[in-house]
Amino acid sequence: MSSRRSFTPEFKAGVVEEYLSGRSSAAQLSRRHEISPQLIYRWKKHYTQGELTGANSKEDMTLKLRVLELEKLVVELSIENQLLKKARDLAREIKNERSSIVRGPRSRRPRGGAK
Repeated sequence: MSSRRSFTPEFKAGVVEEYLSGRSSAAQLSRRHEISPQLIYRWKKHYTQGELTGANSKEDMTLKLRVLELEKLVVELSIENQLLKKARDLAREIKNERSSIVRGPRSRRPRGGAK
């Protein structure tokens, strides 16, 4: 029978910070490190209580959590920004197309009427 693995507080804090920042989901982290997602959630609880980081004051922990929330928001907004840019480019491409299903390719018609 194998012995239980033990993890350092620094490792646990690193995993939780990556999870809280939004860079990786709990499922991704659990697969990468071969640990249970529930373990990550338990570490998160300990992290927010200051047990993993050794934070002495509640203010320090509050500030760290706020920074992590803001980092997660930056990741979400950058993804949204990329999607919106792709949608804009696609809309421009569709608008600039020179053909129509009904009429076929557009050609330059002489102005001035028939002669």
